[in-house]
Amino acid sequence: MIIEGRKEVDEERNRLHDSLRDELFKRQLSNSENLDRAILMLSSAGLGLSLVFVKDLVPLAKADCILYFSWFLFGFAILSTLVSFFVSQQGIKKQLEMNRQYYLEGKKEVLNQKNRWASTTEYLSYVSASTYAIAAFFLVLFIALNLNKINIMED
Repeated sequence: MIIEGRKEVDEERNRLHDSLRDELFKRQLSNSENLDRAILMLSSAGLGLSLVFVKDLVPLAKADCILYFSWFLFGFAILSTLVSFFVSQQGIKKQLEMNRQYYLEGKKEVLNQKNRWASTTEYLSYVSASTYAIAAFFLVLFIALNLNKINIMED
């Protein structure tokens, strides 16, 4: 009787584990999608804001390398986010193939394989987020330095 009770407990633990794992996968996917969307939106907005600032307050001829560097980083954040979409698709294809080999062909060695596409997608996510943060920092620095110059010139 004790063995049957233990089996029921193990089955319940496995069911709870699977349920929680599925929920966490959904949240992870949602977080990743939201991060990508935010980086694309905020980087585009940063580029737009800097263009308006340059157009209205600081002539482009007087802009310094800080502005150009922030533009480059915003562009790189956008590019790395877009590339991550394509890399992610390759990661999904690879994972589907690995799952097919393991479940349908019984190849247990597949469990030891790494999905480099998935790792690269995660890496690109870190790259795009950190690149955006650095770009935003340099844009704020550029604006602060130039607002200070404009205030001095007006006095």
